Amino acid sequence: MKVLHCMSSGQDSTLSLYNLLKNTDHEVVAGYWRYTHFFSKNHLDFCQKYVYNIVDWLRTNVRDFQFRVERAPSPTWSFFLPPEHRIYDDVVTKEILEKYWNDELHNVSDDMGVLGDKGVAWIIERVYGHYYWMNEINKHSRDKIDYVQTGNDRIQVYYGLNKLSTSLWKDMTNVRLSYPLADEKMGRVAIYDAIPDGLKNVMNQCDDTERDGENWCGSCVRCLTKLVHESGMSVEETEKIFDENVEKYMGVITDNLSDVKSTRDFYMQTLLKMLKMQRKRNRKELSFDDTTTAL
Repeated sequence: MKVLHCMSSGQDSTLSLYNLLKNTDHEVVAGYWRYTHFFSKNHLDFCQKYVYNIVDWLRTNVRDFQFRVERAPSPTWSFFLPPEHRIYDDVVTKEILEKYWNDELHNVSDDMGVLGDKGVAWIIERVYGHYYWMNEINKHSRDKIDYVQTGNDRIQVYYGLNKLSTSLWKDMTNVRLSYPLADEKMGRVAIYDAIPDGLKNVMNQCDDTERDGENWCGSCVRCLTKLVHESGMSVEETEKIFDENVEKYMGVITDNLSDVKSTRDFYMQTLLKMLKMQRKRNRKELSFDDTTTAL
């Protein structure tokens, strides 16, 4: 079995790759695609250094695997091109793209809330990047890719714009696109907890790509995940809170993209709620300890 794992520098893709290497004997190809349409060179370079750290740690502590850094393709039908200049092909036809791209969708933010009105274009071109590099690898290899996996979690896959990924992928190929963390229904804190400490120390734990060294901002989704994990709240309780709040905030699972809410907002609100709850408990425990000591 041969698997293509698509990397970022964060916790989700890191745990997915760790589990794949640790729990299977599959031939693994990991790739980091540089999406220059959507991110600056500084941003991509910043994340890439953590990707290299992750790869080095996994090769040293788990097992060897193939790894490559590539520039993501610039599709001839890219939404950054005027409509009259777009060239479609037999795989990505005009009819397929019009299922996912129209005036209504232009104003839907990406599921992580950082790309503004480029969100739908980002999801579409990202999944095309996975497809493109799967084919490029297959062209130069006797053993073909059996399936492709990403680190998207259940909130992103079932509630966010990433649901586009699965649908578009099926329109392009019969090769399976796998989301192991979504299948395991793990929340953010549970994912963070499952990563070995040594691996945590080399991955990117803050969204602020302008930061100085490891001086984390303390207020982004990645930082809040770490703070909740270190607060003393059990992983089991964080999972329960995620479950209780997901439909309350995100709504029911729907195919109507105009109803999609930002998963980043959901993470922020839910993690802040957890942190507030646990810090209140910790203050009470500290107050009780001070009282009993005085007695």
